[in-house]
Amino acid sequence: MAGPVRFDWAALPAGNAEPTLGPPVSLTTPDGNRLAMVALDARVVVEDPLAFTEIRYLFRNPSARLVEGRFETSLPAGAAVSRFAMRIGDRMQEGEVVEATKATRVYEAFLHRQVDPALLEKQPGNRFQARVFPIFPGEVKEIILSYSQELARADEPYRLRLRGMPRLDALDLRIFLGAGAPSGPATSPGAAPPAFGLYERGFLPDRDIVVPLARPGEEQERALRSGTKVVARVTPVLEDKQAPASMRGLLVLVDTSASRAFGFGAQVRWLGSLLDSIRQSAGPGAALRVACFDQGVAEVYRGELAGFDPQALDAIKARGPLGASDLEKALQYAAQAAAQEPKKYDRVVLLSDGIASAGAIAPSALAAQAARLSDSGIERLDTIALGEARDATQLAGLASSLPSAGVVQDGAPPPPRAAARLMKATLAGISVRVPGAKWVWPSTIRAGVQTGDQVLVYAEIEEGRPFQIALGGGSTRRAVPLAAASSELLVDRAITHARIRELEERHSGASTAEEREDLRRQIVQLSTSRQVLSNFTKLLVTEPLPTQPPSSVRIDETEIEILHHVYFEANSTKIKPEFFPLLDELVRGIVEAPHLTKIEIQGHTDDRGREADRVRVSQARAEVIKGYLVNRGVEPERLVAKGYGSAMPIVDNKTEQDRARNRRVMFRVLETSAPVARWLAAGRRSQSHAPDAPAHAGRFAETMARIQSGPAEAALREAQAWRDAEPTDALALIALGQAFEKNGQVAEAERAYGSLIDLYPGRAELRRAAGAYLERLAGRSRSALPLAIDTYRRSLELRSDHPSSHRLLAFGLAREGSLEAAFSVLEGATRRAFDAERFPGADVALKDDLGLLAAAWLKAQPARAREIDGRAAAAGAQPSRERSVRFALTWENDANDVELDVVEDDGPTTRTGFLKKPARIKGWTQASSGYGPEVLVIETPPAGFRYRVHARYQRRGAMGHALGKVQIIEHDGSGGLRFDDRPFVLMNEGGSVDLGIVEEAMRPPAAGASPPAAGP
Repeated sequence: MAGPVRFDWAALPAGNAEPTLGPPVSLTTPDGNRLAMVALDARVVVEDPLAFTEIRYLFRNPSARLVEGRFETSLPAGAAVSRFAMRIGDRMQEGEVVEATKATRVYEAFLHRQVDPALLEKQPGNRFQARVFPIFPGEVKEIILSYSQELARADEPYRLRLRGMPRLDALDLRIFLGAGAPSGPATSPGAAPPAFGLYERGFLPDRDIVVPLARPGEEQERALRSGTKVVARVTPVLEDKQAPASMRGLLVLVDTSASRAFGFGAQVRWLGSLLDSIRQSAGPGAALRVACFDQGVAEVYRGELAGFDPQALDAIKARGPLGASDLEKALQYAAQAAAQEPKKYDRVVLLSDGIASAGAIAPSALAAQAARLSDSGIERLDTIALGEARDATQLAGLASSLPSAGVVQDGAPPPPRAAARLMKATLAGISVRVPGAKWVWPSTIRAGVQTGDQVLVYAEIEEGRPFQIALGGGSTRRAVPLAAASSELLVDRAITHARIRELEERHSGASTAEEREDLRRQIVQLSTSRQVLSNFTKLLVTEPLPTQPPSSVRIDETEIEILHHVYFEANSTKIKPEFFPLLDELVRGIVEAPHLTKIEIQGHTDDRGREADRVRVSQARAEVIKGYLVNRGVEPERLVAKGYGSAMPIVDNKTEQDRARNRRVMFRVLETSAPVARWLAAGRRSQSHAPDAPAHAGRFAETMARIQSGPAEAALREAQAWRDAEPTDALALIALGQAFEKNGQVAEAERAYGSLIDLYPGRAELRRAAGAYLERLAGRSRSALPLAIDTYRRSLELRSDHPSSHRLLAFGLAREGSLEAAFSVLEGATRRAFDAERFPGADVALKDDLGLLAAAWLKAQPARAREIDGRAAAAGAQPSRERSVRFALTWENDANDVELDVVEDDGPTTRTGFLKKPARIKGWTQASSGYGPEVLVIETPPAGFRYRVHARYQRRGAMGHALGKVQIIEHDGSGGLRFDDRPFVLMNEGGSVDLGIVEEAMRPPAAGASPPAAGP
């Protein structure tokens, strides 16, 4: 180990220079508001070529609301997460690696029971995200994350990213090097002192911490061994005998998707310098095409290298980073461009993070698409990963897809060095052998390597056998400098992670569903047994679920009955811990009883002391209880705290035991809402649609007000400024999309909505929210609906346990005209068992939806009537033959309640069926704890019907804003369908959005006439 630990001063942007990376870690609410990070404690062990990092984060919730937190961080490429823990009460609760679907199901079950859970999951590339709940107002939440990483190149140091974090109350950093590293906690007795320590208070981390591995001229190869397991960093090509690489013409694909927002300007400038360096080597006459890609492709330059000028770079900057990332579409463009001008282009350079969020995303599918470039004369594809988050496996697969393997350049090397590597030939397909090894990975180095490049090799060899390696087809063996690991865990985790990655590569390339499922099971078994995270597992933190005693709280239409009072010590306002479960049960009861609009919390004392003091203490006790209830989700305006002193004893104050019984808090209902109480008694919803609060808040409310009433260009500038300041804020992107719509820029609006897909590819709820806005553009953009269908399909893969995933995909396909595929999606949904408590009535609504799709399919293909009728009947449905208008509400948040109100232009339409104009209502679902769907079907609506639609935030809970949509489907009674999508944002509890008027558009077909076709 060479070189001291140091601050990385060189990478600090000068002055107000643009930051090239986003913050290394964040904890935000679902609204996008950041929780304050107050302290960081890091312990680092560096044993070249491996490193271990454990970080303890402390975040504070500065808001007055209980929230769910979203923890996000980007880890080094190939990092293996092995620990995720969260403080619950006075102990650290350790996470457990669990199969992904099971982990999500358990997390949400705990969330709905208000028990502390946390869930860490791997996102595409090297991004990790955790859900943490609950975080109370003012609470400091403590999280520990541990990961191991491989140090793949001796000339690239270990780096702990600090720059970009906010000012910290405290920073505590300890780094241990080499054999002096402790095998246990650094604070354990006898632990070696750290090689470097840093403790700061009030510290603004504007620099990174760097540990150099080797100086030029020092040994670059290194191996670490523990028992039979070895991890080695080797240099396949030692001598510089590589020939120059030809370059007749170059196709450059520049990723301009939303994830490239941080440092986008710097990346564009870097591209200009790279092409200038290539021109000096390849010659100015070489052909050049440059195209930007995200969810579409836009060519910005075609000509010779010598002609590439700042105007082309300005065009890239003007396009800006927006939209989903469709690598498949980019590769198809490259193949078509090369085919248009045969033998003119032989090279492709891809500048991207390698994370595909639209189109084909599997590494095997994209590698196959890249391999087809050879049919157009392309001989080599090189990849350059810019930015911090990247999918290294994807990039390596693309670079090795053609006969002449390309190089994978990590990060942003100096442009002359990057250009020099592009102008050199590569070696690939180098075999790897370790004599006496039971297992070696990789067995072949497929990516292109050049002189000095290094790769990591993992092996399990016989006990006591020396480690040697043979590269290529020869018999020459090389010894690699070997050190004994101070901790077997470090090497063991690296070997486990390598085995998982080997299985994941095989899974991606598997040709049959059976083979993929078998490999998935192997990955899950290895990941859970060795507690190392994989693509198919998540880390789940939960405290044991308490046993459920008989209920101590009973709430009806007008009363609260509590079997036990809450008692206090003498002269104390501190709640006894044994009463926390009772109060938590009371919270759940009050939240689920919105008809109790005013509840008095009564504080009482015994008869000792002065009456004025007794009233003061009893008032304080009532206020403490009120604070407890509010912190856990009860609206403060529903609670009144009042201290009665000793005026209302329940027993005489003769003994200490009797006085203790009088020191209590009780609850009394002061006001109820009769209409809501009647709804509860009848199992119905409120008929009111009058808003109690504005629908929107904060910057979103301000921006939307400008969009709705201000000049289009000014509104667009406001939305762009917000998005530039907060590149990953979902609400900023939705506001930007709507500003583009108002300005008539439909393609840019589509890119803004597609950005949600790119930034959150592993979150089904945000994919579905993006799809809602994309569907709204379907009548004005040919590409919007296919992208919506694509993201709905991914959402179904992620959350098949949500009925809305099936509905949205099915009706998206129906809107496209793919009626058989749409029917098959809902047909499959009817065979699933959805959680009846969370999604009551969903099975009935899905069968009714299936009948609607059966009618549309029958209209399109009447010759298949017998098959269609049979499949519908087998699923418990029958083709719909009635005129109808269907309102389906979905919203993309958990543990909250959004209500649908449909009103006639002259009065409210109740959910149970007495319209002033003749009609029949059916099909209510009563989802009230997240996601929906809620479906209202009005059959045989009156001619010329006119309804107004509202979405109302009935119960916000801790989940923040609700993104959703109301989909209106009009059926002419003969299979003709018309679709209308009304997406919305709700932020304030009690807020309501007016989604406009729905009018009859499809007249009943005349006798013998053909009904209209499905369409937007």
